[in-house]
Amino acid sequence: HDKAIRTLLLTLDLMVTGCVSGLAH
Repeated sequence: HDKAIRTLLLTLDLMVTGCVSGLAH
């Protein structure tokens, strides 16, 4: 489960970063 959770968190982190970058620009 640990790997799945880390993958999910990484995916969410990338999505959030993308949203922030989109809003910043």
